[in-house]
Order: sequence, then C-alpha cells, then structure tokens
Amino acid sequence: MAEAGVVRCAMVMAGGAGTRFWPASRVARPKQLLPLASGRSLLAATMDRLTRAVGAQRTLVVTSAHLEEQVRAELAAWPETAVLSEPVGRNTAPCVGLACVWLQESGVSDDAVLGVFPSDHWIGDDEAFAESVELAYEAAARGGIVTIGIRPTAPETGYGYLRHGPVVQGVAPVLAFLEKPAAPRALELLAGGDVLWNSGMFVFRIGVMLAEIRAHMPHLSEALEAMRPIIRAGLPEPEFRRVYAPLEAQSIDYGVMEHASEVCVVPGSFPWSDVGHWDALPLVAESDHLGNVVQGLVVAEDCRGSVVVNESQRVIAALGLEDMVVVDTGDALLVMPRSRAQEVRRVVERVRELDETLV
Repeated sequence: MAEAGVVRCAMVMAGGAGTRFWPASRVARPKQLLPLASGRSLLAATMDRLTRAVGAQRTLVVTSAHLEEQVRAELAAWPETAVLSEPVGRNTAPCVGLACVWLQESGVSDDAVLGVFPSDHWIGDDEAFAESVELAYEAAARGGIVTIGIRPTAPETGYGYLRHGPVVQGVAPVLAFLEKPAAPRALELLAGGDVLWNSGMFVFRIGVMLAEIRAHMPHLSEALEAMRPIIRAGLPEPEFRRVYAPLEAQSIDYGVMEHASEVCVVPGSFPWSDVGHWDALPLVAESDHLGNVVQGLVVAEDCRGSVVVNESQRVIAALGLEDMVVVDTGDALLVMPRSRAQEVRRVVERVRELDETLV
C-alpha cells in the first residue's frame, strides 16, 4: 500500500544517444524513439508502463534540447507530463539533480518520493514490474535511496552489478556497487548468488537525494542552487546553459549512490534488458522459427540467428546468414557478426570522419 499523504513523482531520462544501434539510431533519432521491440517506441512503452505502475502525481521527462520536439510528439497522449530539456548532456547526476530542484520549484516538497527510470529499456512483465516499483516507493518513503536490481540470468559483462545482504520483506541492503566485470569474474559473481544487475532505476525522497548531492558532489549542489532563480524565470536558454554546461559529466551511481549513507535494493522478478546493442534484439523482439529477427522488406532464405532490419525502400535478400546483423536505413548499411555488436561505436567514429550527418 502507498504511504498515506506521500506525493509520488516519476522522472524518465530520455536524452541518450544509443550509438550501438547505429545506423537506425542517430543523434537526431536516438534509441528511445525507435520501435525496436514492438510497434511503438521504447519511450512510449516506458510511459505506458509507469502510468500503470507508479500512479505519479507528477511525471517529468528530461531530454536533450535537440530532441525536445520529437519527445513532445511521442508524449502527446500524456498531457500531464512535463518535458524538461537540458541544453547539453551531462550524464545522470546533473540530470537527476536538475529534476529534483525543478520539482521543488514547481511546488513539490522535500518529502515527495521521486522514481527515476530510463526511457530505453525493455521489460517483459508489467505486473511484476509494478510490484517491484511499489516496494521501492514504499521503502523510499521511509528514507534512504532504493534501487531496483535484476536477478542475473547469465554471466553478462555489459552490466554493472550490486552485491546485497539478506532480503527482508522484498528489500535488501546494498553492500557494494561492482563495475562491469570481465567474463571470468562475471561467472564468479553469478555463482555467488548474492548479486543483482544494476538496472539504472532508483527511488528516493527528493530531500534525501539533494542532501546526498550536497555531501558528495558539492560543486553540483552549488550549481543546482544557482539554477533555482533560472527555473523560476522559465529556464531562459543563455542563463540555463551558462550554469549547466560547465558541470562535470558524472553518473548518479558513481557520484552519489556508491557513497550514500543508506542504499537498498528491491530484487526485481521481471524479464529485463537495456537493449544495449543489435545482438540484444532477439531477446526482446519477435523471432522466426530459426531465431531470426526480420523487420521491413526482407527475404531471408536459410538464415539462422540473424538480425535483418530494413528501413529502406529496396529489398534485402539474405541467403545462408548465421548469427549476423544487417541493417539498412537507405543512406547507411551495417553488416557485422552479432558477436561484435558491442563494437559498433568504432564504426560510428569512422563514419563521423566521413560525414557527420550520417551519425
């Protein structure tokens, strides 16, 4: 049950670039705006899920200035949702701090509970997600910072991990934040049974988070206080940029949560993926009987375990592919083994040297 009288807010982070989904994902059309796992964007799916799970009195979507128009178009079905645009991206710590002071300046108290959620993740069980979110909001209303962890299903090297203590009534203390491990270390962590994947979702009282920022990121805290009159003035771009642009790009995990006095975790029981690269698409999108994900105008003959996505007007004809990725957007074509999907950034940097408009 929700804590009586406690205001619930939700914040969705929608400013990332999603480089590893190039060429479908571009600076002007990042991963969260793509319909990767269904007929709608990851952002729209996130908003639907949160509307049902949180029951927030206030929902804020934070994005980048160059994406604001597209994000507002995606959010047309959620008229009560506010959109806040950063003049420049500065990672998650400044983004979360900005949301906290913006909500306060909008009339929300220190005791309000704010949940922070990425916009570009896939979740396979909305009911189980809602149960975990409810536990997290209830725990955060009692104090401390609460994160939602995911029970590992494989020795994944692309995720950060949390080591936790005993689970009591669905909540456990976080003992340590662990960096993304190499494969042998990931196997050890999985065998230990006391770790969860770090999902990047967390919940806290606004006053608690701002106090932790003051303690561990004093320069950010000073900048946030300087932003209050700018927020009250409607965030005029020159003043907003003057204060925000010099901020250090820092994650909330590294800047605050690894040092916070009280952090706990709700072990989530729902299927989850951050859909970080093309190799993850078969985990979240519909596959054929041979394990292929085929989207768009494609003829796939005797192909297995491959991803073939066509956004162009010409046909892709694929024969005998095994564990490959082929993505055609009309102006760019990507071909690679699925096993090298994590390396797309290398290609993107080379393409940027040729023509920045292609990234």
